[in-house]
Amino acid sequence: MHDIKSIPENTIAFLSYARKDDENCNGIITKLRSELEKELSSRLGKEVRIFQDIEDLIIGDRFWEQINQRLETVPFLLPVLTPFYFKRNNCVKELRKFMKFEKSAGHNDRIVPIRLIDFEEAVSKTDQKLLRDLLARHIYDLRHIQVSHRVKREDVVNIANDIRLKYTSNFQSGFPSGASKRSRGKPLSSILVPKTSVVRSGAFWMGSPIGDKLGKETERPRHKVCIKYDFGVGVYPVTFEEWDSFSEYCIQDGSFFQGVRKEFKTRGYANNDFSLTGDALTIHDERWKRGKWPLINVSWYQAQAYIIGLSLFTHKNYRLLSESEWEYCCRAGSTTRYAFGDEITKDDANYGWIRGKTTMVTTGRQNDFGLYHMHGQVWELVEDVYHDSYEGAPCDGSPWLNTRKGTCSLLRVVRGGSWKADLHTVRSAARGVHLVTHQIYNVGFRVACDSRVPSRHK
Repeated sequence: MHDIKSIPENTIAFLSYARKDDENCNGIITKLRSELEKELSSRLGKEVRIFQDIEDLIIGDRFWEQINQRLETVPFLLPVLTPFYFKRNNCVKELRKFMKFEKSAGHNDRIVPIRLIDFEEAVSKTDQKLLRDLLARHIYDLRHIQVSHRVKREDVVNIANDIRLKYTSNFQSGFPSGASKRSRGKPLSSILVPKTSVVRSGAFWMGSPIGDKLGKETERPRHKVCIKYDFGVGVYPVTFEEWDSFSEYCIQDGSFFQGVRKEFKTRGYANNDFSLTGDALTIHDERWKRGKWPLINVSWYQAQAYIIGLSLFTHKNYRLLSESEWEYCCRAGSTTRYAFGDEITKDDANYGWIRGKTTMVTTGRQNDFGLYHMHGQVWELVEDVYHDSYEGAPCDGSPWLNTRKGTCSLLRVVRGGSWKADLHTVRSAARGVHLVTHQIYNVGFRVACDSRVPSRHK
């Protein structure tokens, strides 16, 4: 009798498949399992495994006994459905066994079926009830693999997102697995509140002077802005660690999330462009890092949901910065191209593909207001609607929200440049434009917090 390998406790799913199908498709099922592991680890912020027999078991006399034990200790089953799958006794046996575990726990969403080849006609008469159960679920269609012999990125993202949402929402439920038993009675998590610094009232000249050859017409006319109130501003851009704590809290406390959604709708954000569902809580990190790395791939609408949630959680007023507040904070009393003078270096900021991606938020150089990454790292979303010049712009620190001819409320301002931006684009006066629903790997945001909300300039 052979020994059985020890299965890591971080195993999140059981891959149920016919080896012949994997062999016929050049190992594509094994490849899919590997890609899903990476994606799930990225989305959950911790390393997780997907059980696969050829990876995790040494075949021996106790093979089915050990398979049975594994089925009892994983939250999800991933059956890869093909005609050959239903001709294999063991595959159908695994599926039936897991369905019993699922039903005994009062769930009906722990099986995530994947269609590799049309299989309905191959199901025997005795398995028709099993077939009806499968067809009642959402089945991920990967039939294209037969032709392309490759896994599409969108397939991996969709399946991983489904598992991730079901996994996190199951933290306090009674699913019959070691992981769920340990989580039973787990206290509700807390939202990590971003560190802020108080910025004092003051005045500054906003935009590029006529004499600056690097300046653009969208940064003019240069005008004086007087901010007559103190306000808090995030020392760093919002991090994945902070976003993930908000996401987990929403998933664990349904009434809190409903409160966020209600306020989101009250503010007029719930429309055909964006729907604040559980899916919107999942943000991809490009397989870089989460934790204290800046949040990326976040839309303006998602940023609004976050600041609403933060406000409800803390009973304080969190919001996005206005564009003029942002430049005031960036300049930190300076009148030069950058907060550090008319020149900037790789030690000052993350820009120009120097590092090829984002870096931990505690790296780089603080400006005189004690703020990090106002230049480079990620473009930062602000409250203002985008206008192609400062003609008629507010001069009191309030956000510019009107949509006069030539403007659109779906286009908002971003500031600061990013890790891939050039020297011109990370200047204090540089501006960008961003669609409210767009998510991209070099855009994030920073929070503001105060006891008073600046007027909304129309």
